[in-house]
Amino acid sequence: MFFGEFDHSLDAKGRVILPAEFRDRLEEGGFITKVL
Repeated sequence: MFFGEFDHSLDAKGRVILPAEFRDRLEEGGFITKVL
């Protein structure tokens, strides 16, 4: 589980680009949510 604030990028199709460290931890799936 990740808590905190992270900078991110979007590709041309609007997909979130995750750092390699996050991708390794999310191999089995996951979800991203925006908290206001």
